[in-house]
Amino acid sequence: MVDLAFLRLRPFDTVRTTGFIVQLDDEEYFLSGRCNVTGMPFINNDRIVMLNVRLTDAGKDWYCGYEQNDANSLFVPFGEPDGTLILTFPMNGCALEIRREEEGNRIYHDDDGTCMPQSAPGIKVLRLDACHYMDWHSRHILRTERIALRTVLASGPGGFDFQHTIICVKQGHYWKVYNNAASYFYKVDPWSSEKINEDYYQAKDYIQYELGCFPD
Repeated sequence: MVDLAFLRLRPFDTVRTTGFIVQLDDEEYFLSGRCNVTGMPFINNDRIVMLNVRLTDAGKDWYCGYEQNDANSLFVPFGEPDGTLILTFPMNGCALEIRREEEGNRIYHDDDGTCMPQSAPGIKVLRLDACHYMDWHSRHILRTERIALRTVLASGPGGFDFQHTIICVKQGHYWKVYNNAASYFYKVDPWSSEKINEDYYQAKDYIQYELGCFPD
């Protein structure tokens, strides 16, 4: 899939033009490990790509799981090839912390930015709190809310949400960390109360695309 290939080769250009959203089976989102990633365009918007993550020991990419009230972690050994991806569950207030250990880096998905263990091993080489990737996004969220009230919600019950996809890409001697965000609109079926007519749009206003890097 061309957007996923470009994400590996030219990540900065790609995250500015395509919205990426991580998806897993419900029972696997809290697990961590090697994975295979496939990119599927969202049916209602061809600039949104769903990154379908399947955990497998034979995978060439990595996924760090999320768990409420915890700081899930993933160990990635040194020497991964260029273009390798590290993904995690979508963030809306959590923190990403990287700690360098003897044989690789450990990635933490810190729920609400408050669950890191005080005795975490290794040397902290990068910490990204919500303020780093959401700093300007209150403006975008307010704008999104106004659009939703004027369009999607004007004709009946529904709602909207907003999520960030933090993507680490191996480039040379470093892992570069990128921010990607999307708005999510939906209607609610009055009979079943289920979400229907879902649609996603890439958020481009007030987005900090490059969040930093850490050494391999």
